[in-house]
Amino acid sequence: MARKLRFRALVTRVTCAIFVLAACVPAPPVDDPVIARRASPTPSASPAAPSTEAGARPDTAPAPFTARLAVVSASARVLKPEGSATELGQAQSINLELNDGIEVVRPEGGQAQSYSLLHFPDVLNVELFGGTRVFLTGIRQGEGGSPEITLDLDDGHLFVHPNEERDTRVTVRVPYATIRTLTNGAEFDVCRDPLLTCVVVRRGVVEVVAQNRREIVKAGEASVVMRDQPPSPAICAPAPTFSVWEERYRHAAGAPALQEE
Repeated sequence: MARKLRFRALVTRVTCAIFVLAACVPAPPVDDPVIARRASPTPSASPAAPSTEAGARPDTAPAPFTARLAVVSASARVLKPEGSATELGQAQSINLELNDGIEVVRPEGGQAQSYSLLHFPDVLNVELFGGTRVFLTGIRQGEGGSPEITLDLDDGHLFVHPNEERDTRVTVRVPYATIRTLTNGAEFDVCRDPLLTCVVVRRGVVEVVAQNRREIVKAGEASVVMRDQPPSPAICAPAPTFSVWEERYRHAAGAPALQEE
């Protein structure tokens, strides 16, 4: 019940931000032409444009699920593959399209955390924080119509919260590792900087693959991947300490990064 309430609370945050936007600010345009960053469809009400990346396969089918970015505090920008950017302020939101990028503006000094939500209605919420840069590079229906979503994380922190009532598979890719959920409703946090990637699993089971090595990480465990090295064996992540850190990081820009924990 607590997990369902947490997911619904995240949905409520997104919905409130969207309602404020609808009442006060016109949504920025989202019909710019799209060129694939890494080749995979993202949600849109209109068909996706073909990829122009070498070796990429065009995909013109409409995305099966919608995705929306809502800025809860501070600001963020949506990056189009052809180079344009759309700035979003607090309480603004926008639909995302094929291979759009999200850059959450890093707050200055001791200000409150810059906080945005990537929202897939009834499917998945992803919390994004200041300094995070992520691209939506895959969204499709798997067997039985279940959602399969892929995010490419260049830098920063993201907290992944699938709806435990949906059979959703989530993949987070960094330049030297891939993190993938293995169980329904697996909930996990990922941090990345140029030197390392860390993963903490809150619920379910996740696999981390790097340098041809596969590491299984279960609820209450963590894994670290250094650049050009395989993932380290899963270690125990003290759940109470981590929960306190997570809440601090949600609200305070000056809270230590997950790597330090």
